[in-house]
Amino acid sequence: MVRLELIVLVALQILLVKSFPADVLIQNADNSEAKAMNEDLDDLINEVPNTENSNRMEETFDNVSEETDQGYESEHNEESFAGVDEDAEREGGEYKEEENLGNSHVIEGDIYVDKSTTNILGALQNGVARDAITNAVRLWPRGRVPYVFGRVSSRVKSAFRQAIAEYNRYSCIRVVPRTSEKDYIYVVSEGGCWSFIGKRGDRQKLSLGRGCEYKGIAVHELMHALGFYHEQSRLDRDNYITIHWNNIKSGRDYNFRKYSHGQADTLNEPYDYGSIMHYPRKAFTRNGKETIVPKRSGVTIGQRRGLSRIDIRQLNKLYKCGDVVVPTRPPTKPAGPCVDESSGCKRWAKARYCVEGRFINYMRKKCKKSCGLCKGTVIPKCFDLKSSCPRWAKSGFCTSKYTTYMNKNCPKSCKKC
Repeated sequence: MVRLELIVLVALQILLVKSFPADVLIQNADNSEAKAMNEDLDDLINEVPNTENSNRMEETFDNVSEETDQGYESEHNEESFAGVDEDAEREGGEYKEEENLGNSHVIEGDIYVDKSTTNILGALQNGVARDAITNAVRLWPRGRVPYVFGRVSSRVKSAFRQAIAEYNRYSCIRVVPRTSEKDYIYVVSEGGCWSFIGKRGDRQKLSLGRGCEYKGIAVHELMHALGFYHEQSRLDRDNYITIHWNNIKSGRDYNFRKYSHGQADTLNEPYDYGSIMHYPRKAFTRNGKETIVPKRSGVTIGQRRGLSRIDIRQLNKLYKCGDVVVPTRPPTKPAGPCVDESSGCKRWAKARYCVEGRFINYMRKKCKKSCGLCKGTVIPKCFDLKSSCPRWAKSGFCTSKYTTYMNKNCPKSCKKC
């Protein structure tokens, strides 16, 4: 088997060399300098065509710490309070309401309805209330919400507990493990992400199904359970967004209705593009085009990372939390211990991926300990991606027909930065 692999490798080398024009190969092989240049060219030839394997390796790196990334990247940052478009939600805050399209008991993407909820919605359409439902929906006494986990994955539990921490940090709401309470939330994974509105009584389901196991989505569903509808359902929404009805999936336009009257129920807070309760631009699109377009330029909608400042103020007003400090700027995650985020970091560092190759940025972000970047190490802005770059540059390849490749992979040696 080993012999066969060697034969294949030799054959590939011959094919690669033959694929380059003869005028590229260095003549006078007896000359020592020419020999060295031929060796350099050989190395370079072996590098240039090898993009397929390179791309495959890059995919491996991108996927290597998926579970860690999803939990880690979903922490607050500036986007949490500015509004994050659905296209930017790769790190764990994705809009998932359309996962529930096959559920006949779900409206507006993730609101579970029964007979009682249907009666409430009828009242809303007749002008009783809106955003935070102060009369038609029952609130949780003293903001205390007991919960129990059903048969759910560890990722669901982690996402829900991260959401609890968000409420504990920014409100007087306390979501606590159930002891003997009659009314409580029962966290399940029953297909999609959905919740009832407000306290329903007895055991009340909240679903975080497959694809919904993220902190931001758990925060969103808990907001429903605490008594909030979607932001774009506000009576005054037409002053802030435009609904493109022609782009909405057939039979799904009811998801975009707005509720009549109820100025008090907005809790005197302005329209919030950055609310965790807002639909994204392409919610329920039938053709890939936008169904919701903000009238204010430069804003993004549909973030599922965490509570916005206005979300926090509304929540605290609704539950009469009193003097709760609302952040005036995004909270930042305190600096933690210097650790690697993947078990493969040490191995990759030994293979020099910290200092060369296509994965330098990944390594410097996810493998700080193994790359020795924990003690204020200055990361150079100008560096080569290949250890052979100095040799290739000395052989004159920066100005040869390999200029494009060299400029991209050897900017330091070619003095391009």
